[in-house]
Amino acid sequence: MNSSQYNNVFNINGLNCECGSSSNNDNITSMVCNSANDVAAKAIELYDDLATKKQGFMSRDSQRDIIKACASANYNKHTLIAQAGTGIGKTMSYVLGALPLLSQQNTKLIISTYTVALQTQLQEKDLPELIAHLAPELTFEVAKGAGHYFCPVRATNAIASVENSDVAQKQDMFADVEEQSALSTYDKQSVNNLHNDFENNVFDGDLDKSVKPLSAKVISMVNRNTNHCPGSKKCSKSNVCPFYIQRSKVQKADIVITNHALLAPTTLGGHSTFSDGGFGNSLLVIDEAHRFPSVLRDANEERFSLGSLTKLLKKPAAMAKNITKFIGAAQQSSQHQAVQAMQLEIKPLIERSERASQAVIALNSFLKNNFNVLRGKINQFDDKDSWVMSPLSIDSTLVLLIQECGVELGGIFKVLRAVCKKNNEDTQAYFSDSANKSDKFFHTLVMSLNTLFQEIKKALACLAYYTSFALLERPEAKVASGIARWISRTESKKDGSHFELHGNLLNVGCSFQEYFVKEYHSVVLTSATLERLGRCDSFLNELSIDKQHPNNIVKLFKSPFNYNNAQLTTPIKSGNPNAPQHHLIVVNQLMQLMSRHKAILVLFTSKKSLESTYELCSASIKELILRQHSYSKSELIKQHKNNIDNGKASILFGVDGLSEGVDLPKEYLTCVVITKLPFPQMSAPLFKYEAMCLEAKHESSFFKQTLPLCSQKLIQSVGRLIRSENDYGEVVILDSRVNTQRYGPQLLECLPMYKDRPLNFIR
Repeated sequence: MNSSQYNNVFNINGLNCECGSSSNNDNITSMVCNSANDVAAKAIELYDDLATKKQGFMSRDSQRDIIKACASANYNKHTLIAQAGTGIGKTMSYVLGALPLLSQQNTKLIISTYTVALQTQLQEKDLPELIAHLAPELTFEVAKGAGHYFCPVRATNAIASVENSDVAQKQDMFADVEEQSALSTYDKQSVNNLHNDFENNVFDGDLDKSVKPLSAKVISMVNRNTNHCPGSKKCSKSNVCPFYIQRSKVQKADIVITNHALLAPTTLGGHSTFSDGGFGNSLLVIDEAHRFPSVLRDANEERFSLGSLTKLLKKPAAMAKNITKFIGAAQQSSQHQAVQAMQLEIKPLIERSERASQAVIALNSFLKNNFNVLRGKINQFDDKDSWVMSPLSIDSTLVLLIQECGVELGGIFKVLRAVCKKNNEDTQAYFSDSANKSDKFFHTLVMSLNTLFQEIKKALACLAYYTSFALLERPEAKVASGIARWISRTESKKDGSHFELHGNLLNVGCSFQEYFVKEYHSVVLTSATLERLGRCDSFLNELSIDKQHPNNIVKLFKSPFNYNNAQLTTPIKSGNPNAPQHHLIVVNQLMQLMSRHKAILVLFTSKKSLESTYELCSASIKELILRQHSYSKSELIKQHKNNIDNGKASILFGVDGLSEGVDLPKEYLTCVVITKLPFPQMSAPLFKYEAMCLEAKHESSFFKQTLPLCSQKLIQSVGRLIRSENDYGEVVILDSRVNTQRYGPQLLECLPMYKDRPLNFIR
């Protein structure tokens, strides 16, 4: 997005804003900085310049401090960990701290967020305002995952597949034809509409901007699929491909907005999504950084389904039969000989696939017969269909079966790698408009082999977690490795039990240091809630950040807001939140609160609890309630604000998604109700495995893991109330444990209204 067009008026997604043009005669790109002090001085100069231009702008010393800290870290190639309290203006701070360097050596700024709300705010409000005021020559773009973009080739194939399932089978031997032909009439029309709108330049290919909602099935049929994409050089549609067009813009942009879920795998894989020149010239800002360790863990996870893999291993034999039929029926062509050559190459795969299939079936049978015994006793918070393995041992029979699978799959992998490499190099235009059946058939074979190759590669990566753990001899080494392994089970009346193997690492600190700290020019990690129970140590340890190291700078910046305007209420008779009657207590409290508040946010820990409480409300109260799962988040907030603007009362019912990334200042929110302390989900496999590791080291998982995470989440929930200098209101915690348990005061002392003064709240 080139902001040079918007010196006085800029337009982002239909948003028009008037801005004064930059009065600084020198562009940002002409700045020369020879020291950290130079960068900091230039950044503060920009800050002062902005203060004179932006109406109602309030200059703050704390904001100046964080700007200087960001500027210094960027110049010195340091890692800055900055907890910036609500209202400091951390977005402006880290952007200004980077602007003076964006002209030097093709440096670019990458900003990663966790929530869509913050990403949207950066895209539509914060960056357009800053750039239009201070640096109209700079550009910014949004980088999203490939699955968010429309693929014109897959859409064309999808239309053909729903018209003729036989065509679908020929076009993609690894597609589930039954699924494709089972599309509803609405979904079929959606695919056709998307394709027509794209061809007519009405739809730009960003699936998130589709006017009408799309089902998950439709998206899976028309979005860019890495396994099916030959790359820009081999696809005749690459010149109009929305993904490649946007990636080109992203690589050229000065500032890139992305999300943690894309940043983590992109960086770990060394991909060129953000820049052709690698990461060395990129200043990285990780906003909402409290979420980043868990996202980094997710990026390390490997998984595969035994049932799906068994089906895939049957495909080489099916491919060979199709090739035989095709050679007998098709006319000679340029690709005819290539298809015949591939027939010989596939032949060795058939026998290997059969052996591998037998090994996978043997593993599946073993799990089917022994899953319940191996999983052991089901405790209160356990999932009966998930077996999280001990950090101290692993079943010997299971190891042998996994090793056998690994050997057989490894043999296929070596053959496939050679076959795929040769044919990927031989094929010219992977997808073309040619009507030649031989060309299309050959391209389909190559795509199918690539799919099998990638799926086996994932399976081997997952199995490696199990075999690596089994090689460790001492129990202490097994625990210290942090290699988490778990198997999930799903039941089907048609096919019986299905098993999926998972593997992951608890310890992501080494990955962060090796792939982020060493690769990027500098790293800034910031959030309003890095602390857990008043300390940042847990967060730092997760990312292996040594706060004593001179290259790691840890700073805490207090919020400028007045939390004396916030009243905390914890009714002594709020009851046990796990008791069935607790939903009625919430309803009764809500009725009392409505007498003194018109804008209320009620936070639940589960959708089930939300719905149970809603059903107990009277019809008159239901009319005022907006439930999170009934609307998109943006529509929910829009309707809530409209109700308040029209003088009506409005009550938001939400779960995790409304406890962060929601900004409702002044009269839009005067009361936050927390129905239950937000303890983490105990049944989550990685959480459970970490608890098991702590217990194995004779440490309390509750006080070392569970309670700190609850404290962090509680602070985030309470933080929804005070969003500006003049905000006021009440926080109500309807969980008797804050009054009855010894950890209650610990949680309350860390809340923003009590960090600097004694506990004093209404019970």
